[in-house]
Amino acid sequence: MHMKTITSLLNYYSHYNLMKIYFLVATQPNNLGDLLINRLLIEEISKYGEVYVDSYGLPNNFREHLYINDKIIDVEKFYGGTLKRFPPFKILHKLRKDNFTHFFKSPGPTKISFNKNSIALLFIYSYLSILKIDVSFVGIDLLIKNKVLKFFLDKSVNNILVRSKKNLEEYKFRTLNFNYIPDLALLYKPILPVVKSKKIAISFREITSNYSLFIASLDKLFSSLIMMGYTIEIFYQVIPDYLFNKRIYTDLKRDHVHFKEDLLWFNELDFYADKSFVLSNRLHVLLFGAAYQAVPIGYLDSNDAKVSKIFNIFNSLDLMDLVYTIPEIIDFQFILETYKDKCLRIKNNTEKSTSISNDLISSLLN
Repeated sequence: MHMKTITSLLNYYSHYNLMKIYFLVATQPNNLGDLLINRLLIEEISKYGEVYVDSYGLPNNFREHLYINDKIIDVEKFYGGTLKRFPPFKILHKLRKDNFTHFFKSPGPTKISFNKNSIALLFIYSYLSILKIDVSFVGIDLLIKNKVLKFFLDKSVNNILVRSKKNLEEYKFRTLNFNYIPDLALLYKPILPVVKSKKIAISFREITSNYSLFIASLDKLFSSLIMMGYTIEIFYQVIPDYLFNKRIYTDLKRDHVHFKEDLLWFNELDFYADKSFVLSNRLHVLLFGAAYQAVPIGYLDSNDAKVSKIFNIFNSLDLMDLVYTIPEIIDFQFILETYKDKCLRIKNNTEKSTSISNDLISSLLN
């Protein structure tokens, strides 16, 4: 038999025998954090089989960063359909016919309620359970209040791994595997060497109720930082944050304070590489900073429910001493005095988190 034919047959049978995993991307298309945690989870599970990614409806600048190796396949191109369009039976038939074994959905906030999207997804999960396809939610914040919906979730989903220990304590399930996993952003490993300088990166989602107190506190902090020789770089990595961060810059503009006009996106993640600190109320700004060995300082409005996940996740990571609430004064002098200890603790925590996450994901697929 010709060598080329043998190689083709081997490739065919190795492709045929690979575990088939379906990954439904349902997330914000304009958020770098959401892009990266989806990409990291897809990349990790592609170590165990072929991952068929359903990214229908997302813009190209998001989708292009998901298909990063030859084991990650575009569902729409391969099957000519999507689970996001009703009715979903064409794709569900393909999952049965082609012997898919696992199904994952996007990490991040997951609210299940009596709306058409939640009900449609519960129907899909129930059908997948009938097909004996393992359904997993990994790295989510779970919110489900209705007991009937919770019952159906328990019956149709195999694994839910939530990203804070507080969320783990909020629910009990009879049959599904319910566990804690650190936020998936901590799987990210910088490619370039990290060389620090006297720079601090600042980015915030909109603060409304305490803006005057917030900006007065930042004003004092900026003055102190500049006196200590720091440069301050204000930026945004979620499109709706542009106006608010531009407002901060306009209100506090002075020498050594700069504003990055363009959205920070995947190809520019090394923006974090030379920053010694990041200050934010955005979870993934803080965690990307930590991935690049910058000290992440949370500055939060305790009345804003949207930032509660930062309290919960930082508490799970033993980083609560780096969280301040408005109008609390950030003790930057103390942070500087304990900088080396904090860097070492952050490094150890991120390494431990990576190990825990790798082991838990592996257990879902072995």
